[in-house]
Amino acid sequence: MSKNMLKLSVHIPLLVLFLLLLPIISLPLYGETLRVACFEKDRLVEFENGQVKGFAVDVFNHIAEQEGWSVEYLPGTLPESITRLSAGEADLILTLGYTEERSRRFAYSSEVLLTTWGRVFTSKGSEVQSLIDLEGKRVGYVDDSFFYPIMQDLMQQFEIECTFVEVKSFDSLFQQISASSLDAGLADRLKAYTLSSSLEISENPIVFHPYGLHIVGLAGDSKDYLVKIDSRLKELKQNERSAYHDLRRKWLSEAGAVGVPYWLEWVLAGVAAAIMLIGLWTLSLRQQVKSRTAEIEHLQSFLANIIDSMPSVIITVDKTSRILQWNRHAEAQIGLSASKAEGKKLISVYPKFTEYYDCLQQAIQTRRPVSKLRQTHVKEGVTHYEDLSIYPLVENGVQGAVIRIDDVSEKVHLEETMVQSEKMVSVGGLAAGMAHEINNPLAGIIQNASVVMQRLDPALPVNQRVAAESGIEFAALQRYLEKREVLELQRNVVESGKSASRIVKDMLTFARKGNLQPSSASINKILDTTVELAQSDYRLKKNFSFDKIEFRREYQEDLPNIECEIPKIQQVILNILRNGAEAMYGQPQPRFILRASKGSDYVQIEIDDNGPGLSQEVKSHLFEPFYTTKEIGRGTGLGLSVSYFIITEGHGGEMMAESEPGHGACFIIRLPVKSVLMPR
Repeated sequence: MSKNMLKLSVHIPLLVLFLLLLPIISLPLYGETLRVACFEKDRLVEFENGQVKGFAVDVFNHIAEQEGWSVEYLPGTLPESITRLSAGEADLILTLGYTEERSRRFAYSSEVLLTTWGRVFTSKGSEVQSLIDLEGKRVGYVDDSFFYPIMQDLMQQFEIECTFVEVKSFDSLFQQISASSLDAGLADRLKAYTLSSSLEISENPIVFHPYGLHIVGLAGDSKDYLVKIDSRLKELKQNERSAYHDLRRKWLSEAGAVGVPYWLEWVLAGVAAAIMLIGLWTLSLRQQVKSRTAEIEHLQSFLANIIDSMPSVIITVDKTSRILQWNRHAEAQIGLSASKAEGKKLISVYPKFTEYYDCLQQAIQTRRPVSKLRQTHVKEGVTHYEDLSIYPLVENGVQGAVIRIDDVSEKVHLEETMVQSEKMVSVGGLAAGMAHEINNPLAGIIQNASVVMQRLDPALPVNQRVAAESGIEFAALQRYLEKREVLELQRNVVESGKSASRIVKDMLTFARKGNLQPSSASINKILDTTVELAQSDYRLKKNFSFDKIEFRREYQEDLPNIECEIPKIQQVILNILRNGAEAMYGQPQPRFILRASKGSDYVQIEIDDNGPGLSQEVKSHLFEPFYTTKEIGRGTGLGLSVSYFIITEGHGGEMMAESEPGHGACFIIRLPVKSVLMPR
């Protein structure tokens, strides 16, 4: 007994000492300090009274505590944070979005800290329910907005015209939306958490461009910070009861943190453990239902926005052909709102579909897609082409189909133009071959005619000697030739042959393919050569009396040469001359003025005609593909658009037109003196 007491007396102090040291040894060892650059982002990172707080800050603090890191936050702006990380003054950055440029400089966490997206904020009761509704609306954005260029690009892709208005701050943006001074505004969806309840802002979001926020470190992650963060973050996100989800509910829910306080759990556990478990289980189920319901509603809204934003007619019907969905493009094309169309028989609201009704039934019954391509219909005297695709709905026992109708008129016209272009390429190749063949006998004609002129030249002693040997008086022969104008006719043969040779040479130059290397060329020479080529064009002479047009040249002296693809520049000039000749046809004294001058770093070409001029409407569409004022069958509407592409994209220059109705038209081309030819 005494021995046991002795052992106990020794163990008790050790046990007490262990219990006293336990809290100390259980604490993580903060032997490493991480410098974390951060910038303000609603609810994620906030600066207040010298303190840094927010959802991202709390999540990172939790991870740092698990890893035994000490954290030093470096508050600043986004550019300052990036500069600090680049300079090695910080180890990490919180809440940074991914871009290709940044990914080349920094290492990103594999796990996303939080996914967010852009939102189109509107006032309560606004008619703006989708991106298409922004047509003609005033849309506000804050200076340096991340979402402004993205939305601007979306509007261009969907051919939606709206007015973007820059405002100074988010407070001003939301006040103007609430007061209906702006129809909508662009901001991150996290801004919704900071809105005042007094503002009349809609609760139904139009969302776009989802993106993830990462933790970012130095390239290479030599200390494996991001590897450890990814491991911790993945574990936290997978556990619905983890600190990550508690903090998310705390910071990113209007109701604040959801759950029972820990002190109350201990009290209730001692009194009614069974009731507590049932309550927690019920609460968890409700939270999951609420979360899933919100996700479903968000997904439905997101998908509806996508379908409404598509530039195709999208109609969903059940197996009885009753309309279930009718997108915005269907409203615009068919002229019937979704509210009036949905629930009705397709044929009753869209009689034109009667001819495709059998295809619809075939797709539903066979459960295989059916397509009808290049279907024609005439609208306002113009033939349009449509592609019809019918996709059956076969999942989860649902029977029906999705009908998609695409207007492919421009595509068909482009294909027809390409076929015609291929024909013209073949004709051009044939013409070039013929020109080559003509060149050989033409050279013989010129050479032999020149030899005849040489043999009749009295200044050559050999001619005098051979004439005497033949019993011919050379002087009498010369008088005869002059009186009969034989020598003049012979000179005309030589000159005509040379003129024909120049035309053949110009044709061969123009017919060369554009894959030749750019060369140094004189603008004056290009203009003159192209005019000669145009004057030899039989079609221009016959149809538009091109040989009757006066040409005036106003060339500046000592113009520098430019690096260009000569055949393509000739193609542009020739196209302008053809259009001008056609415009001036039938009027008295048609005239072109060709000007060439030098600017600061470019050479300028002006082609001025005295035709009827261009209206403002025509000028606004002048360089658009397929736009033409000519009669059907007389033009494709591609000439000036291709010319514009050659000058601007191919040579880095500028092309514009100045004109007023009744005062002619002047086309201006500016080509840089230094070569800036774009790669093909």
